[in-house]
Amino acid sequence: MWRDPEMLPKYLPIGSYLKKNDTDLVYYFHNGAVLGIKGSDSPDSLRGPNPLGVVLDEYALIKPEVWEEILAPIMFANPSSWIWFIGTPKPVGAHFNKLHKEACGGKEGWFGLTLSVHETNLLSEEILKEARDNMTEASYEQEYLCKQYEKDGVVFRGIDKCIEGVYDHQKIIFGANEKVVFGIDLAKYVDWTVIIGISRRTNKIIYFDRFNQIDYNLQKAKIEAVLRRFNNARAYIDATGVGDPIVEDLMSRGLNVEGVVITENEKKNLISNLSLFIEQRKIKIPLINELLNELRIFGYEVSHDTHRMKYGAPSGFHDDCVLALAFAVKGLDRGILLAKYNVLDSMLNISNNISKKQTKFSYE
Repeated sequence: MWRDPEMLPKYLPIGSYLKKNDTDLVYYFHNGAVLGIKGSDSPDSLRGPNPLGVVLDEYALIKPEVWEEILAPIMFANPSSWIWFIGTPKPVGAHFNKLHKEACGGKEGWFGLTLSVHETNLLSEEILKEARDNMTEASYEQEYLCKQYEKDGVVFRGIDKCIEGVYDHQKIIFGANEKVVFGIDLAKYVDWTVIIGISRRTNKIIYFDRFNQIDYNLQKAKIEAVLRRFNNARAYIDATGVGDPIVEDLMSRGLNVEGVVITENEKKNLISNLSLFIEQRKIKIPLINELLNELRIFGYEVSHDTHRMKYGAPSGFHDDCVLALAFAVKGLDRGILLAKYNVLDSMLNISNNISKKQTKFSYE
């Protein structure tokens, strides 16, 4: 907001203000007015000033107490003050959705407005097409069409359209001709260790195994055997907690593995990526009941205290298959990118060779 040339500097060119303070993020104007930008992550830091006007941007992500406990008493005490609440109707922003609904319902002294991207015309059709191609339907409708979704809900849409064939463990074709990427979620007693392999050629799951009550040494031996039978295929493995030393041990054996530590943000990225693959039918899933059942019940809920979204299976159910599939798709996605870079590298080599012969060469 402060430094982007298309934001404040665009509307406040040099000469339109008396001075500015880059440390405190404040503009001072010739008529005595002051414009400041403040963060809302620490609500108590907003106490003290008596502003004439306030703009709360991305209010769905701002703690409710910023308005309810701090700004509201100040604004209501000053009849000439005004305040704008701006944002998109995210599931985590129930307080924003409620406020917007009341404002649109004719609440005295309030005004509510909903503007989708088609009404603002701020973005070109080319940009919108790219957004649709790279976002889930729910995310696109939320961010660009301002569509509101329920607070809690399922994550994966279009699962049935991705189902293809019946999985038969006895008909697995091992060998170097099939390029496979694996996702592995580790467990020992209560949960399940799940191994999922996806063909880079067809984007179809060609290997699935699920087991528990097995010692970690036996699990490592089983994982090693599977990966080597697929020509030491690439594997992404849960390295959270006890998974870290297991990943290190597998790496020391010369296996092509990478550990993934599941933080809150990493899990969100993994699930969003998998959701996009499923919704756009970029992945083929055989009839594997354990996996399909987990995908169908996997959902999210929003904390009433922190207003954060938490992904997972309902209480009493498992999500090990979902995470293993998300790991595999992470590798599948990277495989696509690597293929693009390999093509570019080849073109660069051709360009260099031709340049040595004093021949002009161009490419995109």
